[in-house]
Amino acid sequence: MHLTVKITVFLVLALISAVATSPVAKGDHQKVVFLTSLNTKNVSAIFRRNYYQTYVQKLEERFRSEFERTQYVIEIVHDADQFDLWSVLHDPTNVAVFWLSHASLAGVSDPILRTHKMIDARGFDITPAFEKTHPNLRFLAVIGCFSQDILNSLPQISQDPKHPTRPYLRLFTFHDRVDAKKGLKQAILESKKILEIPEIRTGYRSPCPQTPGYRVRVDRTFALSTPLRQGKLDLSPIRPAGRLMMGQQILDAFPRNDPGGDTEIKFQTHEVFVPKITGSLPSLRIDVGENDSILKQKDLVARLDIGNLNLTLLGNRGADIHPWGLWQMPSGKAIGIFSRIFKPQPEKIEDLDLSAYEVQDSEFRCEPMPSYDS
Repeated sequence: MHLTVKITVFLVLALISAVATSPVAKGDHQKVVFLTSLNTKNVSAIFRRNYYQTYVQKLEERFRSEFERTQYVIEIVHDADQFDLWSVLHDPTNVAVFWLSHASLAGVSDPILRTHKMIDARGFDITPAFEKTHPNLRFLAVIGCFSQDILNSLPQISQDPKHPTRPYLRLFTFHDRVDAKKGLKQAILESKKILEIPEIRTGYRSPCPQTPGYRVRVDRTFALSTPLRQGKLDLSPIRPAGRLMMGQQILDAFPRNDPGGDTEIKFQTHEVFVPKITGSLPSLRIDVGENDSILKQKDLVARLDIGNLNLTLLGNRGADIHPWGLWQMPSGKAIGIFSRIFKPQPEKIEDLDLSAYEVQDSEFRCEPMPSYDS
């Protein structure tokens, strides 16, 4: 269950800055967001489960106490997944984001076993979601063991100061193991060096360039089902959050779809901007992230349901078409456990005038950051 709480505390401030943005809608405010993704549901012993739940509550209380007397809007998301993370990292009103979760086998001495991934509460690899952030974001803390090594494996968010890929973003990570409480305390102290800068508090506009590309609609549907149990054994489908990938670049994310009543419609649709990189259409991939726990249990692999997927190229001056085909075996079975790959079909694009589908757009919502006291 997602818990999202917003608290707004109005202070009487009068800040004027040469970098003030264009007018924004009344009620818009800069936000600081804290996401946790720690597994407290599957802890076997009751006292341990209660301990972890109380532990998360104390982390939330600490975060609130640090920001509740400021003008920043506080947003808390517990039990977060990669869709929650992606949504927060791409919200143009978020000035600071704090993510807390475990790492999977990161930092071990044997390089063969070094996996470089952050995982959510369900064990899914959410590392690629960190690679791209909205240009308005100024502070990102990833609180988890060895998070520095993990994020350094992402080329677009490298922490090398000589070649910064996000020149305005302060990235705060940990080189070694870290306690959640101590890590959050350190991250908050570091964030205040950014959040108290006058030019940040008075609002700003970040570069948001237009690039050529295509509009693609992704439809994800699931068969209707009800939660299934056999004694204490849960047999319900596992329908995790997913991401749309082009090579190693993540383009969008989809929410998880927990099985509900048999009258609930299981349908998701997203319109995505796909950047143009060559003279042809790129291959695309729907990926939910690897999960070591699922790989170890065949019954969990059988329950994994990525969904039925359909990709549509939306016409600018041409008609909508379906040029991508699912990569599958001759038997019709999709290739891959945690992903589905869609390749352009030559017979559908050989005579296609792609210029009729090309648009100039941005990968982000190009909105200015509101002022601290707007």
